[in-house]
Amino acid sequence: MRKLIAGMALAISASFANGALLDVPVPANAYITLNGFEWAWGASCTSKGAGDCDTPAFGYQLTQGWRVAVASDMGLAPTALNFLFPGANVPFNGSDPVSGARFDFLNAAYTNAASAGACATAYFTNADGNNSCDWFNGGGQNVNTVGWFNQNGEANFFAEMLFIRTTNVTAIPLPASFVPLLSGLGLLGYIARRRTQRTA
Repeated sequence: MRKLIAGMALAISASFANGALLDVPVPANAYITLNGFEWAWGASCTSKGAGDCDTPAFGYQLTQGWRVAVASDMGLAPTALNFLFPGANVPFNGSDPVSGARFDFLNAAYTNAASAGACATAYFTNADGNNSCDWFNGGGQNVNTVGWFNQNGEANFFAEMLFIRTTNVTAIPLPASFVPLLSGLGLLGYIARRRTQRTA
């Protein structure tokens, strides 16, 4: 029994280490607001997953109002340059000190802008996976790049994925803790057990 409990504790702690950043709200400096929506550059691969890509995993972010941007949203989509602003989570030519997110495949547009940028991959994909925004594939670049997933019919596995939500969204409430629930159930079980012992 001790070995089983130790093994379960190890497995649980390892799962938190692998995806710990998936289950927290996206910081305000890791996304932008444009055209009445909040946009997060959340994955450098599509949900198809391929190569060294991780399939996006954003169950927690759904409770925060985020969803994959679809073709009908893309007329309002930002360009990659819109994700550059002072104070964004990823410093120029660096990585986010909190999530480790970074920009890869840089080009002259990025270098000339010399600004911090918003990259939220750690909040929408496994933090141990491809935790970067591939700048060269971001929307609004030259015609040789892939661009945003779902924009102009783009469906390549390495298309960059945008996640979107309406501004001023209220998160879907989740139980603050399961401890009170489990305590209550345990108390009910204890009472039921005592009653059956008294009647016996």
